[in-house]
Amino acid sequence: MTPDRIESPLPPAPPKRQRTAWIAAGVVLAGALGWFFWPRQAQPLKVQAYTVTARDVAESLRIAGAIEPLSERPIIAEVAGFITRLYVQAGDHVKAGQTVASLSDPELMRQVTEARDSYVQVEKSDLVEARYKLQDARQIGVPHARNAVAQARLSLTEADGELAMKQMLFDAKAESRINLDSAKAKRDKSRLEVAKAEGDVRAAQLKIVQAENALKLAEAKVAAAGEKVRNLEAKVARLTVRAPQDGLVSRLKVLTGQSLTLGTVLYDLADDARQIVSVEVNELDAVKVRTGMPVLVTTTALPDVKLTGIISLITPIAEKTNRRNEYNSVVVKAVLTRPERRIKAGSTVRAEIILQEKKQVPALALEAVIAGEAGKKYTWRLDAGSHAKKVTIKTGIADPQFIEITAGLRVGDQVVASQGKPIEADKLLKIADPNESDTSSHASANPKRPKVRM
Repeated sequence: MTPDRIESPLPPAPPKRQRTAWIAAGVVLAGALGWFFWPRQAQPLKVQAYTVTARDVAESLRIAGAIEPLSERPIIAEVAGFITRLYVQAGDHVKAGQTVASLSDPELMRQVTEARDSYVQVEKSDLVEARYKLQDARQIGVPHARNAVAQARLSLTEADGELAMKQMLFDAKAESRINLDSAKAKRDKSRLEVAKAEGDVRAAQLKIVQAENALKLAEAKVAAAGEKVRNLEAKVARLTVRAPQDGLVSRLKVLTGQSLTLGTVLYDLADDARQIVSVEVNELDAVKVRTGMPVLVTTTALPDVKLTGIISLITPIAEKTNRRNEYNSVVVKAVLTRPERRIKAGSTVRAEIILQEKKQVPALALEAVIAGEAGKKYTWRLDAGSHAKKVTIKTGIADPQFIEITAGLRVGDQVVASQGKPIEADKLLKIADPNESDTSSHASANPKRPKVRM
């Protein structure tokens, strides 16, 4: 008897829904593999286009600096004393001659009073007396002496005539010796009187000279006393301190009631009618800077204000002004053509020194210029289609946005630059839409200076 065959049961068939899921997964997998391995057309590289234009290009140095007054001078006390009042404070503008402070000095006022009294005494006493004596000598002394000389000479003439008559009669035996001798004595006396009168004239003239000298001495005393009064009054006038010029009181250095000595500084006065910009230029850049170069000045405090100036001073010595700097610096100062008083002295500003400027030269945006080897530069010039050709260019001066093209391109040529993948020859390109708000268009609208070695 043959044993019966025992058969194993068959597995149950999968449900219909599960079979459908497996079929769908296979279709998706097959599609993905086909998409990955299926040959596709190359996508164009998105680039930014730039055009070579004729424009002004200026090479410059941009440096932080500070506003300074053109000059600053101290207002000092020209006499000693005490401050009784201060009329201005730091930050005030003053005019030339304006009173800025009052001082007091009791000892000086006492000296002035004594000097004035002495002047009056000398003028009314010594000077008046000397003038009277001179007048008396001129109008009385000399005329009286001269009249006496005339009378004496007349008497001498009469005596000579009488003596001659007596001599003639005596010779004729008609006159006695006694009368002749008497006539001679009278004649001799007249001669003595003439000599005495002439001596009196000389004495009167000497008195005139003495009176004139006395008058000169009195006048000198009066002049000295007057000069002393004027000097002391000048010191009194300096007790009122006045501004020597128009300007800004930059610093106040004293207080009311303070005792001062001669030469004490009361204020610092800045000439803010004219302002300068002071900057420190690296010694490597300083060799390019010359006096007379224009300077453009801006400040964060007044962003709408644009100031201009001219370099007036370049210090001859480079010094270490900052330990963190590897190189020394040269101080450069420029006088502003139109000062702006709203910008206070000491305020930080941004100065742009125009080293050289060229008008209407071929220029290209800096981000379109690529630095190559050995200092060469190149760019990608766009052809008639959507491809670019690498061209070597030569450049000149540059400003923060544009660089001068001296060879390799002409005005009107279009070039392209990529913000991502490098451009390759014969590769299809797509010019970015300037209205797209992507990174490249933003960079074009607000170009930043690339690291291109000039």
